[in-house]
Amino acid sequence: MSRTNNEIYTMVAEELELIGVESLDADTLDKISRRETSVREWLINEGLVYWLSDAIPEAAALPYAQIVAGQCAQTFGRGPNSSSPYLLGDIGFRALERHVSKRSDREPVQAEYF
Repeated sequence: MSRTNNEIYTMVAEELELIGVESLDADTLDKISRRETSVREWLINEGLVYWLSDAIPEAAALPYAQIVAGQCAQTFGRGPNSSSPYLLGDIGFRALERHVSKRSDREPVQAEYF
């Protein structure tokens, strides 16, 4: 099972305590969406995103949402100098690194013969 981008945006909003049961407004959704696109590109370059857009694996969803939330925190008043800073971005990054590491451990190794 996988998560969609909209589900990740909702998870980010929940991580930042922007919403409870109500839905995201268009402005908030746009801000999260734009930041998520940049974060995704960065994590692809770091070798930590292997999935297609809009098909986030369940095991990677929470760490990914925490990373995106960490990158959105300043925008929504939860930066490092706020009274209630969001501190789980680094934890999400380390969890995603572990997830990707375990995933690659299960993949076969391609032998090269000379």
